Amino acid sequence: MRHTLIEAATIEPLFREALPLATDEEIAVLVSRCEGRLLHEDNDDLLRSFGRRDTSDSKIQRVGMLIGCLTCGSRNAWFGSAVSHTLTSLVKRAAARTAPAEPA
Repeated sequence: MRHTLIEAATIEPLFREALPLATDEEIAVLVSRCEGRLLHEDNDDLLRSFGRRDTSDSKIQRVGMLIGCLTCGSRNAWFGSAVSHTLTSLVKRAAARTAPAEPA
């Protein structure tokens, strides 16, 4: 099994793009909780750059799944109650500030 060591330079741009109105402090908290951890090769797709088809919601969901994988070992951890309340609240607050209306 192959794992990827997560570096701040890899995840910070994803967090900033998914949460463009997050403060530097909020991004720093997310990065500090995730960097230095290992990501199983089956979840490497979560590290890919966002594309034109990614919506604000899909970006936030993918970042949530990445946080779940790195902090709890499971993609689904974000959608349950396994991820720390501090992290989920931080992402939800930043996402609420981020939510511009997207064209249909």
